[in-house]
Amino acid sequence: VLSIELRRNRLDLILKQNLAKGLSHALQRALNDSTAQAQVSVFHFPVNVTLGYYVTSSKTVYIPSLVVDVLNLYGFDKLLSDIRQHTPLVKAVLVAVEPWMPVPGIHLQLKTVLRFVGPTDNIYSCSFVQILAKRLENAFDEAQDKVLETYNRLTVEIQSVTQESGSASVSVMYVVKNQDVILNGTVSSGLLNQLTAELVGYFLFYPPLIIAEHFPLKTTATRMMLL
Repeated sequence: VLSIELRRNRLDLILKQNLAKGLSHALQRALNDSTAQAQVSVFHFPVNVTLGYYVTSSKTVYIPSLVVDVLNLYGFDKLLSDIRQHTPLVKAVLVAVEPWMPVPGIHLQLKTVLRFVGPTDNIYSCSFVQILAKRLENAFDEAQDKVLETYNRLTVEIQSVTQESGSASVSVMYVVKNQDVILNGTVSSGLLNQLTAELVGYFLFYPPLIIAEHFPLKTTATRMMLL
């Protein structure tokens, strides 16, 4: 999501197109990808304009977490300058970039670290994330079969995928849902860790360096001890 303030309270078709061009220009520079394009839906409010969008490159759709990270790194001033090149009527950028949906609390998230992925895998594409989420769901199904008397259809929503420069390992942050309820990270990590690394690797198609790590919510007492 991008939120901006215009110098006039009117938004026509040409202005919408120019906003999309300006945002695409910024994304191309931030991603270092000359084919990146913002696919934009514009929502006009009395004073401000909000652009909801996703980013494509050829046949690839970039994951939102990558877009958020690269635009934050690119910088507020550069983003505003690029947009103004195509749309001088932009008075200010109110929100440079944020996900359309709120990110779940860290205590609800899990981290699985893969030792490596395939040389042709684009870890920042939505297609890779969708496939990996399905494989994680299969692994959780297997874990339930092994340790639980009841069975629930658990779903996985991947929040981000990252890879440090020069490293083969890939970190995957995600939440596990039982219908519409996000499981506590302690519960979901405990479930997946019932499986061996070999079995998790079988389901994911990649060997895990870390099967499932959770991030407990710090209590007030814990936070005071850390001060």
